[in-house]
Amino acid sequence: MLTTENLPKDYKGVRIMVNISEIYPNEAERVMFLRGLIRIAKADGVLEPEEVVFFDAAVQGLGVSVTVGAELRQILLDDIFTSPYLEMQFAKPAQGLFFVREAMLLCYADGEYSEEEQLEILSIATELNIPLKKIEEIESWVKAGVVWREAGDQLLEL
Repeated sequence: MLTTENLPKDYKGVRIMVNISEIYPNEAERVMFLRGLIRIAKADGVLEPEEVVFFDAAVQGLGVSVTVGAELRQILLDDIFTSPYLEMQFAKPAQGLFFVREAMLLCYADGEYSEEEQLEILSIATELNIPLKKIEEIESWVKAGVVWREAGDQLLEL
């Protein structure tokens, strides 16, 4: 019998699921991820409902404690001018790269990847020592994925 614990990570060489606990094994790293999402969501000065939904899904998916999740959500909802600066730092390069990918997906949650969001991602990438070339590669991949998803939605008349 298959359970979530024994599901395969890939099928015929195609990865079918990301185990977030492998990327961010402890709550401190998961909180760092969420802090980054807060920075991205607030970068353009407008907090869209889709960004809040994305953040809430990330809190639930990452499995942080209810108390910590509520504290972070309040920072997200606080006025941009009263929010604390949230420094970013991960122990492993893969954690930063995964964050950048997910952050770009958050940017597209409201249908727009604004200049302010792009600048914030570059700022975070600098803090995380991620080369610009890698950011550009991830950005290209995310854009292609958004186009692919939109084409699928049109095909299915969604």
